[in-house]
Amino acid sequence: MKKFIALFLVASILFIGCASTRSIGGVEYKPYGLINEAKEQSPKVKYSTSWGNVILGTVFLWTIATPIYCFGYALFEPEAEQTGSLGK
Repeated sequence: MKKFIALFLVASILFIGCASTRSIGGVEYKPYGLINEAKEQSPKVKYSTSWGNVILGTVFLWTIATPIYCFGYALFEPEAEQTGSLGK
């Protein structure tokens, strides 16, 4: 049983990070989450939810570390350059 749990944790760590850094207009933009939103989010970039991280954070909720990373630091990933105004 301990071996299974260890393998399960290793597998979860390998799959963490579904959100990836993207280069838009020659500038690297990192994913952000609920913890580092103020630091990493750029108003020039459109972000989308990283559903892989939502699923991983939910499935591995009992591990504590995985949801902290998935929801706190990699929940939204850069998608494209923001065009137009937000209200339109």
